[in-house]
Amino acid sequence: MRTDARGPSPVLVPALAITVMVVALLQTVVVPVLADIGRALHASPAAVGWTVTANLLAAAVLTPLLGRLGDVYGRRPVLLAILVVVAAGSLLAAVTTSLPLLIVARVLQGAAFGLFPLAIAVLRDALPPQRSASVLAASSVYLLPGALSGVLTAPIGGRLVHAYGGRSTLIFASLLGTAGCTLMAVLHTASWHIIVGGLLVNSAVSLGYAAMPALIVAEVRSDQTGIANGVNSIARSLGSSLASALVITLLSSHLLPIGLPPESSYVAAFVIGAVGLAFSALIVAIGLPRPATRRDTRDPVEAEQEQATALAAEWATVTGR
Repeated sequence: MRTDARGPSPVLVPALAITVMVVALLQTVVVPVLADIGRALHASPAAVGWTVTANLLAAAVLTPLLGRLGDVYGRRPVLLAILVVVAAGSLLAAVTTSLPLLIVARVLQGAAFGLFPLAIAVLRDALPPQRSASVLAASSVYLLPGALSGVLTAPIGGRLVHAYGGRSTLIFASLLGTAGCTLMAVLHTASWHIIVGGLLVNSAVSLGYAAMPALIVAEVRSDQTGIANGVNSIARSLGSSLASALVITLLSSHLLPIGLPPESSYVAAFVIGAVGLAFSALIVAIGLPRPATRRDTRDPVEAEQEQATALAAEWATVTGR
């Protein structure tokens, strides 16, 4: 994937962005439907939780190994091999009716985590040497705090949902995300502006994902929980895909002579994010009635499923959603 003297291909960044988006989708695709998986496969919540745990364990083992293989054998063949393995795991997950085989499929999908570091390595090969160091340093400086904030915020989200309900938690999450996007749209001349904004947005996403299962349980009848979770999963996946495509289009449609998007493209993306999150807070505040009293009517199994879903929410923040 090295480029010639004419510079990197104009489709390089969009292609890598779409490739890395696979990581985000595979991280979160099972989280909203853990309860449905348990019912379909007649498995306990603890057993179904291994569909998340096995994926993360596989990622922890495979990511550095795949990065090393990319260094030795080349980025392109390793990237293609990862995509083949992930496709095989996704096919197995789609057709299996066995929990052990589903866990095996999630292990195979864990190879997708190796796409991100390999994509960074491809960018290093494609960019001029004077820009490579700054890009790699920025990746660590700006992405690591957001990832850590998601890990730390998810348990807090579960406690907020328990104390104040899903409605209030989701409104707070939307407003927090609005503040983060607004900060980055207005202030982006210093590193701390982007870091703080990213912390706010990632924390908002984690809190929002923790709130959704509680809202679903509270707002639909028990016999509609499955379809409601399915709609939630589809909406999240569709929204993530559309938002990623929109941002990619904004950043790649007009490039400066040096091959980078202009500042206005980033500002537009941040403004769209702020407006969307503010609108989300408004919809929840107006569309969902405030509960007069809050009673926990869940049985122990439902409570355990909701807690597992909330604690898994932090792994949804890789795209900055």
